[in-house]
Amino acid sequence: MIKILFEKVKKLLLSPHEEWRAIAAEELSIQDMFIKYAAYLALIPAVSMIIGFGIVGLRLGPTYYRMPIMSALFSGILSYILSLAGVLAGGYIINFLSQYFSAEGGIKPAMKLAVYSSTAYWISGIFGIIPSLGFLSILGLYSVYLLFVGIPILLKVPEDKTMPFIIAVVISSLVLGILLNAVVGQFVYGPIYSDLLTY
Repeated sequence: MIKILFEKVKKLLLSPHEEWRAIAAEELSIQDMFIKYAAYLALIPAVSMIIGFGIVGLRLGPTYYRMPIMSALFSGILSYILSLAGVLAGGYIINFLSQYFSAEGGIKPAMKLAVYSSTAYWISGIFGIIPSLGFLSILGLYSVYLLFVGIPILLKVPEDKTMPFIIAVVISSLVLGILLNAVVGQFVYGPIYSDLLTY
């Protein structure tokens, strides 16, 4: 299972055009996409967060900070749940917006786009193991390129509408993410970060 997963990730990152065509031909339920793919990859940033902030810590000036391990564990679990929920919501957003851009397909191809285009974002979460390298998670923006390549293959969006469609999807996803982060930051992460330990 892990070998198959690794091969799919490698092909999607290194030869996305070919792999999107293979994904388009796959007969998968939405449940399978999450259980056999997303559930594993979403663990990468979540576990990295737990290790990075609960064990390794972050240096700010002369002082190191880290979370109490239970707070880090809670943050990692919450991050994992929100990551999967965000991808699920992203699939519905893609499906909703597709009707305005002459797209074909429906909810399954839209969900494939949301799940598989998130690959680079999840993989880049590995840098969270060392919080000072967290800025390298910007490499996760490669997911936008994966989305760009996958849209015309899975949803048959006309070439002249592909870029406007991507912009609409990215903006909608950002708005959703900002709202979620605002709520979670206020009621969850705020109290957790107030418990940071120095060492």
